[in-house]
Amino acid sequence: MIWTFAGLKGGTGKTTLVANLAIEARRRGLRCLLVDLALYPCLRTWASEGGFDGPCLAGLDDETLHELPAMSRGFDLCLVDTQSGDLRRGRALAAISDQVLIPTGASALDVWPLLESLVAFEGSRARPRIIINGHDPRTELGRNVARDLGAQGLPLVPQSVARRSVHAESLAYASGSVEFAPRSRGAAEIVSLFEALSPDRIWIAPSEPAALLH
Repeated sequence: MIWTFAGLKGGTGKTTLVANLAIEARRRGLRCLLVDLALYPCLRTWASEGGFDGPCLAGLDDETLHELPAMSRGFDLCLVDTQSGDLRRGRALAAISDQVLIPTGASALDVWPLLESLVAFEGSRARPRIIINGHDPRTELGRNVARDLGAQGLPLVPQSVARRSVHAESLAYASGSVEFAPRSRGAAEIVSLFEALSPDRIWIAPSEPAALLH
């Protein structure tokens, strides 16, 4: 399975989501491959600091990119973090990915680029979906963003991830939310997001899952 995180706008939390989902995949005993295509490879830096003990590829060129399905054989999941705004490579990845995921915040500055991102992926093998990420559920805007985007018929993943300090804090300590603070609401949201993204819920949870505060 290849999940590609893409989009026009930067600062929507692609890298943070990829890192946290990789930690959740590892918690479930899955073999995970990370691919960092960002201009500055923050994901690879996080992994090299001890955040992830599996392989993290970076610096793939266009020719190598098409070999990603072969590279990901032997892994249960491949998570790809792309450079914001690079929709050309995003479209190339969409042709070989099982899912294309576009994170967005709740502000108009985050939402406006969504339509252009979605249009860019029209006709691709993987129909893109939107993850509401980094919103503040205490505000009216944050509470209503899922309702408002859903009313426009946009393809939403049915699990959002709110802005929580545990995500930034855990990455700073070369970890992920489900390991760093397993009883936190942030960890619970990452677990639920992983399950929402998994087709037919094929990933089996650990026999002793982390105790989560819902």
